[in-house]
Amino acid sequence: MNSTERRAGPRRPRGFTLIEMVVVVMIVGILASAAMPLMALHKRRSQEAELRESLRTLRRAIDAYKKAADDGEIAKRPDDSGYPPSLDALVKGVPRLAPGKAGAAGAAAGAGAATPATAATKAADPKATDPKATPTPATAASAGALGGAVKPGTMVYFLRRIPRDPFADPAVPAAQSWGLRSYASPPESPAPGADVFDVHSRADGTGLDGVPYREW
Repeated sequence: MNSTERRAGPRRPRGFTLIEMVVVVMIVGILASAAMPLMALHKRRSQEAELRESLRTLRRAIDAYKKAADDGEIAKRPDDSGYPPSLDALVKGVPRLAPGKAGAAGAAAGAGAATPATAATKAADPKATDPKATPTPATAASAGALGGAVKPGTMVYFLRRIPRDPFADPAVPAAQSWGLRSYASPPESPAPGADVFDVHSRADGTGLDGVPYREW
């Protein structure tokens, strides 16, 4: 070791200057400001994709409930539209009617009109006009259809759970996060009612496709 190195002593590592630190902070800030809109756009696209899928799931379940009611698989009163009374009914399930009851309702509906064959049957068999007489299999089937004879231990479920509107408040229950339209309300003015014919988002604003969320 020469005399010059002994006088200078050991070299210390060189750190960042104040100017270099300021430049680095400015660059990070610019990158972060450029990334924020992209992150917001990605979140919005994800929410819109989830909204489309949730609407599709709910509408399929509503249509499945309607078909089951029309096919006589579940009970349906004569004055009902056949659509579920609420979204919760899709998850809680509906009792399944016993097989063979679907076609009996139509036969029972026309039983009030006495045809010549019916009149002849009543004349030949006094029990046909006796209210205390033992019901025949056809009569029992008609009564079962109107009374909703339930197959023991069976339920019909249409959803495992109700999807939530991704734009709704997380504190609101999933079933209440949707706007409801009853069968009796017009499409231009949807309103809840005795049944659930359709659902829509309650979120304000317009989607990336230019259509308001409430019209999806």
